[in-house]
Amino acid sequence: MITRRVKVEREIRLDRFMKWAGAVSTGGQAKTIIQEGLVKVNGKIENRRGRILRNGDRVKVGEDDFLVVCGEECSTLVPEKPGTDQLPELRPSNN
Repeated sequence: MITRRVKVEREIRLDRFMKWAGAVSTGGQAKTIIQEGLVKVNGKIENRRGRILRNGDRVKVGEDDFLVVCGEECSTLVPEKPGTDQLPELRPSNN
């Protein structure tokens, strides 16, 4: 599977990101797909279309896989212990 890197200016809502990335053509389609449980963010099913995506988040829509890449205004969730998901803290992006 190929992961597409999608550049955004700043943090972005999931439904808007799906349109920006070309995974859907309308907000209504994004809403429906999200409500049906067909979207994953960082490996977990996401049913909130308003979920805020940050630099480094991975979004899977059906078979399509996207990586959020954003500018300096974004934040990155960084695990306290590398290689784990324990206790993430919010840190500014250094990209």
